[in-house]
Amino acid sequence: MKSRTQKKYRKFERRTFLPLGVFFSLLTLFYLFVAFMASSVPSSQTYVNAAMAFLSFVMYHLYPQLIAKDERSVLIKDKAMKTSMFITLGLIVVAFGLTVIFGLSATWMFTLLISAIVITMYLSLLYYSKVY
Repeated sequence: MKSRTQKKYRKFERRTFLPLGVFFSLLTLFYLFVAFMASSVPSSQTYVNAAMAFLSFVMYHLYPQLIAKDERSVLIKDKAMKTSMFITLGLIVVAFGLTVIFGLSATWMFTLLISAIVITMYLSLLYYSKVY
């Protein structure tokens, strides 16, 4: 049987994702505003913050389903990881191709690649939680 502190801890842990999502969303909006006012392309940090905001909101939504250690959560995690692995391999090939063809900087492409991988992983978790 679980103690009262463990139950409170689980509730508190889910609640932390929502303020983090709001914080990263506001940070992303601030970076976009600065880039707009400067009439330039947003910095690569903008995309990382957007990915972190997406991660936080998805984890807030999926936390009760993923914390359970049942067959459904294991199946969701397994399918999401396999799907994300293949999509990530495709993203890496496309990123290296774009870097070579257009001469983009490696740091810019690496940051975009990391953001795309984070979004892909949690989007697949969200998709498979709805399917199963």
